[in-house]
Amino acid sequence: MVTAAITALSWRYVYLVPYSYGGVHFMQLQGRMRFKSNVMDIHYLALIYFAGFTLLAYLLYLTKKEKG
Repeated sequence: MVTAAITALSWRYVYLVPYSYGGVHFMQLQGRMRFKSNVMDIHYLALIYFAGFTLLAYLLYLTKKEKG
């Protein structure tokens, strides 16, 4: 995923790749980003990914037959 995120830094929709947030933030601070990702703040997307994967893991744990 990290390799895909590095490759995707030149993609217009790079904010959809979860591991690219550090690189996107760094490039925005340096002023080297060719576009502005005003579609959605990457911090909110990171929070959505975190909540989604945490909920998915919890649901998978609840439906597991042997818990231990």
